[in-house]
This record gives sequence, C-alpha cells and structure tokens, in this order.
Amino acid sequence: QRAHPSARGALTFINNRYVVALWSNFGSITAFDAMRGSVVKEWRLPEHAKWLMLTRGGSSLFMLGVRQSGAVELYRFPTPPELILDATAIADVVTAGAGW
Repeated sequence: QRAHPSARGALTFINNRYVVALWSNFGSITAFDAMRGSVVKEWRLPEHAKWLMLTRGGSSLFMLGVRQSGAVELYRFPTPPELILDATAIADVVTAGAGW
C-alpha cells in the first residue's frame, strides 16, 4: 500500500467501473476495478515531468505535468484497452446497478 498518492485532481472514473489514481511521487497511474475492489493494472508515466493532475475526456486520459525547466506539459494517451468494457463487463455493471 502506498502513502498519499497526490494532490487534488488525482482521481478519475472510467465507464462507471474503474477508478484511476495518479501517484505523483512514483510517476505512475493505477487503475482499480470499483466493482471487484481489485487493481487492474499500473502504468509508468514519462519521467521528464512531475505529473500533478489527471482527468479523462472522450476516449483519452489527460495528465498535467511540470518539467524541471518549469514548462507545463499536457500529456494525452488513449484509454488503455484494459479499461474499455466488453459486453460481459457491461452486463456486470448493469446488473450491479439494478440493486441501487
């Protein structure tokens, strides 16, 4: 288990199922399956910046970082395939939501 991952703006939610956390001090993001309570996968981020914030838009994840020079950088990458729901996963989400 890690210490405090990051400052505000460090979490985003994908497809009503996955929570993605930015670990600024470790230069990585981790996806958690909120339905199962388990880690899906962790990804290392490019090391040229201190990554501060994370969000999602459309089919991409966005991170805001600062280089050592002080230049601000916006990094975008496609939503990882592990976080794109297939038909079975969609059925799981619908079934779980029916009890709410």
